[in-house]
Amino acid sequence: NMMILVLLLSFVLGATSAHAAATCVDAGATEVHENSSTSPKTISYTTPTGSNQITFMGFGYRNGTVVTVSGVTIGGNAASTDISQESNLVSGGTLWYRKSPPAGTNDVVFTFDATPSNGHFIIWTCSDVDLTAFRSSTTGTGATATPTITLSSVATGDILVDFVATDDVNLAIGANQTEIHTGTAGATSMAGASYQNGADGGVMSWTITADDWVSLGYALKPAQTTIHKRPVMFP
Repeated sequence: NMMILVLLLSFVLGATSAHAAATCVDAGATEVHENSSTSPKTISYTTPTGSNQITFMGFGYRNGTVVTVSGVTIGGNAASTDISQESNLVSGGTLWYRKSPPAGTNDVVFTFDATPSNGHFIIWTCSDVDLTAFRSSTTGTGATATPTITLSSVATGDILVDFVATDDVNLAIGANQTEIHTGTAGATSMAGASYQNGADGGVMSWTITADDWVSLGYALKPAQTTIHKRPVMFP
C-alpha cells in the first residue's frame, strides 16, 4: 500500500485591524491655579504608562489684555496646537498637545508674553488613540451661562477632550463628561478640563454664572491595531 501524505498549508494573506479602547487619565493629571503667573512657567508632570499617547497642556487666564503663548515644551520636546488661541474680554486660553510624550517625570514649560492676573494650567494624557490625525477640533467663546463647543464627525469609540477658562468661580461640568480637573485662582476665575466618550455625541458643555468664557477641544480617534495571522500547517 502506498502512503499518501497530504500537506495542507493555509496562509491568510494580509491582515485584519481592530480598534483599542481610547482612554484619558484623570488620576495623575496635574493642575496649577494661581495669581500673577510669570513666564516661563515650569510644571513637573509624570506621564502615565501606556501606548499611542497624547499629552494635552491647557493654559487659561484672566487678564485685562490678551496673553499670547509662544510655545510649550515637555521634557524639552516642542508641543503643537491645531487650534487658535481664544480670548473673550478678560478670559483667554489655549490647548497644546504632544504626541508620543516622553516617559516618566518631565518639566512642562509654558512661554507667554505677559503676566496675567490669574493663570490656570492643566496637563493630562490620553492613551490608545490614533496618532496620525484628530477626528476634529474646535473652539468657542461667549459671555453666557453655558460654555459649549461641538466637535464634528464624532464616532463611537472616539474620546473627546476639552479645556475651558472663565471669569467666574462657579464652573460645573455638563452631562456625559468626566472631570479631569477644575480649580480657581483667587476669587475671580476658574478653569477646567474633561473628557467624553464619542458614543455620547460631540457636544461638550459646562455651566457658570453668566460671564466671559473660552473653550477649546479635540476629538480623538481610537488607535488601530493591525493583527497579522500566522500560517497554520495541517499534516
